[in-house]
Amino acid sequence: MGRARTRGFAYLSLRAHPRVTELLAVHTSIIIVCAQLTSNSFSTALANCCSIVLNLLRCCRTVLVPPLTMSAAAAAVRTLNPLRTRLWAAQRVSSPALRTAYISRPAFRDCRRGFSQSSLWQAKKYTEQHEWIELAGDGKTATIGITEYAANALGDVVFAELPTVDTEVASGETIGAVESVKSASDILSPVTGKIIEANTKLEESPKIINESPEDKGWFAKIELSDPTELDGLMEKKEYQARVEEEAE
Repeated sequence: MGRARTRGFAYLSLRAHPRVTELLAVHTSIIIVCAQLTSNSFSTALANCCSIVLNLLRCCRTVLVPPLTMSAAAAAVRTLNPLRTRLWAAQRVSSPALRTAYISRPAFRDCRRGFSQSSLWQAKKYTEQHEWIELAGDGKTATIGITEYAANALGDVVFAELPTVDTEVASGETIGAVESVKSASDILSPVTGKIIEANTKLEESPKIINESPEDKGWFAKIELSDPTELDGLMEKKEYQARVEEEAE
């Protein structure tokens, strides 16, 4: 693609640019904010306004490249992220709500195809809140993420709040959150342990959660305090039956 310089800015073509999806998310968020303002949902509207600004700033960091744009945009993102997180905290939909408000039959049908096509399901355990956990070969650490079923139900994910490394967490405790264009959901730890790694790629590209929820879209890695806690979680067939029951 060609480039044209105007007043020191390098304008890149957006037609093939990866940030075009974030611009579409901005457009959707603006529509949502207008609807929320008319229904007096001011706190939710303000949170979505933060999302709009954050998405625009992320676009600016790659689409507009003046000498100071990168550092200025990064500083603004660091300032707005905590504000947006606090605004969402009061109204965030926890993971169990995925089973009622945001699960649709088309999403369920897509997920059911994944059961037969993916060998990754064989080694994982699942929770009723639609998280998965996979034990590593060392028997002491595990990887946590959300299931394909949950990712399909959420829709296009635009923001991921990751846990802090070295944080001690209990089973069922919130370790982060994901936000889509239509909802936000907490991520719960299926086990007790210490966070040893977070998937920082999700901060720059949260859409990975939609593209590969049970592989590249993993959320965090944890050092288990008691590996026997995994025995109380669901196997593939049990989770599949639960998904089918909830979709009816």
